[in-house]
Amino acid sequence: MRKLLVVFSILLTFFATISASFAGDFATVRSIGFSTDGKYYAFEQYGVQDGSGFPYSEIFIIDTERDSWVKGTPLRFKLKDENASLYSDVRKPNLQKAAPLLQKLGIQKPGNLLVYNPTTEISANSHKAAFSLSSLNPVSSLTYNIEIALIPVPMPECVRSAAEPMGFSLSLKPFSGGPKRVIHQDSAFKRLPKSRGCAVDYRLTHVFFYSAKNRDVLINIVQVFSTGFEGDDGRFIAIPVVGRDGF
Repeated sequence: MRKLLVVFSILLTFFATISASFAGDFATVRSIGFSTDGKYYAFEQYGVQDGSGFPYSEIFIIDTERDSWVKGTPLRFKLKDENASLYSDVRKPNLQKAAPLLQKLGIQKPGNLLVYNPTTEISANSHKAAFSLSSLNPVSSLTYNIEIALIPVPMPECVRSAAEPMGFSLSLKPFSGGPKRVIHQDSAFKRLPKSRGCAVDYRLTHVFFYSAKNRDVLINIVQVFSTGFEGDDGRFIAIPVVGRDGF
């Protein structure tokens, strides 16, 4: 019995160490989809805040051509109750609140998932990927490289962070050669948006593609790592690219 208690004590210490190493608030992202005409895209991020333990859900609807939030969004819901159910008490009501607007904009198309690179994937490069728009002809003019480059930014209030505050650029380039297209660029002389907090790194986690009658749309989901209460936090932003017959 004494040996069993010793082993049990060691296991408790081991799992406590693992839990501490994963401290922080890492949201989960869920793609809701595209409007039929490709003009709008929606996604949800949800989780439980570190420190408070409060569950939250945030639904973003993006105008893909303007790269801006649709008026009246994001829809954010947080319940200040650490015992609340993340789905039934928080996510479900927020999704119900978003439903009329999603229906009005015709958001019902899932699109095609071209890249999936979650935080748990340690063998892949977090800052770059290569993908094709066509599963029938993967190596073609419809094949691209996409890459994140980090940019140091001035954020004096982030001195408590162990890492330097970072913005990023996101570029797209045809795999077969050709000019690079910068689809997002933070300024090295301008503060980051308040929503990113003290961002220190980024990860390209998803690329979705949807082809409508008059536009092709890429949605690039980027995970933002920022200094949080109990470690790094993870949130998501979506960067759209619109083209005609490719990008």
